[in-house]
Amino acid sequence: MKPVRTMGAAVCAGALVAVALALSTAGQPGITLIRAHRHDPIQGHHRLTGGRNSTSTNWSGYAVTSSRGSVTHVTGSWTVPPVSCTLTPNGYSSFWVGIDGDGSNTVEQIGTDSDCVNLLGKQNTPTYYAWFEFYPKGSYLIGSYNRKTGLCQSNCVSVGDLITADVSYGSGGPKGNRGSSFTVTITDGTAGWSFSTSSSVASAQQASAEWIAEAPSSGGVLPLADFGSVTFSGGQATIGNTTGNIGSFSNPDAINMVNSAGTVIALTSVLDKKTAGFTVSFVP
Repeated sequence: MKPVRTMGAAVCAGALVAVALALSTAGQPGITLIRAHRHDPIQGHHRLTGGRNSTSTNWSGYAVTSSRGSVTHVTGSWTVPPVSCTLTPNGYSSFWVGIDGDGSNTVEQIGTDSDCVNLLGKQNTPTYYAWFEFYPKGSYLIGSYNRKTGLCQSNCVSVGDLITADVSYGSGGPKGNRGSSFTVTITDGTAGWSFSTSSSVASAQQASAEWIAEAPSSGGVLPLADFGSVTFSGGQATIGNTTGNIGSFSNPDAINMVNSAGTVIALTSVLDKKTAGFTVSFVP
């Protein structure tokens, strides 16, 4: 898997990497393996009225399911939300678009995190970064960081940055790999950088498209960080021979995240037909 960076990489002085996530280099420039947490397929999924609304213990947002092999593209945008670590110390929140994971065991995805971590001796530090994952393969941090100071040096993410993410399926892919080949791309329109990489995923179903706010996992679902709210826009997918907004498909599933007691902790709004978007709000 070879990462490809395009456009100019912005240097964000003062931006910190989550060193406390137990990062280890992957032998590839510009990306780092995240050992501490993963971005899993949907967990504890319970469908409600007519299959168009559901709950989950790790996902909130929207998903569209279809037949195997039909989903070839998904895209969407969001603004990186600020995280408050007062109510949710050691909390995590991930925002991404992807293919698969709703009824299947792979997820091809790319996004950003807004986390509260213990960083460079400071507890409950707000931390922001971009990542990608071809689940069940590992999750990778995007960007370059100084391991001594924790300063972000390239492909940095900050609160308020406008992010556009894209996942697509196509033939070919990395030389020597077999199976379904996916390309994930993320662009920070505020900082002015873009990153893209491809990988084959042998067991991918191509049967769902997602726009998700997630509580990531590490041996179980991690505490959700207080991210306030995040608004997705421009949500589109190509399913079969149809390219359209989320709401143009017959079965968009609005997912609310719940805790182990069944209480909603992340609430998904109705779709906005004009913006092809929606808002997910943290529920204290």
